[in-house]
Amino acid sequence: MEEDKLIFFSSSKDNKIGKNKNEFINNPDEYLELNKIKNFRRYLSNFDIYEFKYNGYSYRTIEHAFQGAKISLANKEEGLKFTIDSNNEIALGDGKIARKNRKLVNLNKEQIIEWNNIKHNIMYEIALEKFKVSTTARDILLKTNNCQLWHTFPRMKYPMRCNYLEKIRDDLK
Repeated sequence: MEEDKLIFFSSSKDNKIGKNKNEFINNPDEYLELNKIKNFRRYLSNFDIYEFKYNGYSYRTIEHAFQGAKISLANKEEGLKFTIDSNNEIALGDGKIARKNRKLVNLNKEQIIEWNNIKHNIMYEIALEKFKVSTTARDILLKTNNCQLWHTFPRMKYPMRCNYLEKIRDDLK
């Protein structure tokens, strides 16, 4: 039997689970509570705005913290522009602004290798901090049961499975 699969992104349509393109749900009755939450998919996105702390700094979105961590490998001062504490326009913008500034500083070869080795753990740590403090997002994540969680966006060729979210869900149970 095929596993349940949920597809989400920052501006997902507010459809019942299993009704979006490429989704599959064996038993929709297992998700009745999830379907009652307006735009539940959007809360799973890295662009969902909910202030949280990571490594002592405040961020508006997971995307801000993730891009800030990457930029900080090359230039700590520039990486701090993604923190609310900096009062920088990048930090005060939405997740799209954070994403647009992902190349504020280019990493050298060694930094790229280091980033590629740590980025999955960093994403897990950042997202965990957000889901610990956002009760709505945590409730939604837990109501996805054991379904596979896949992120996509309109021009993305193939969806990406978000193992870090599935691990957070398991860790929060």
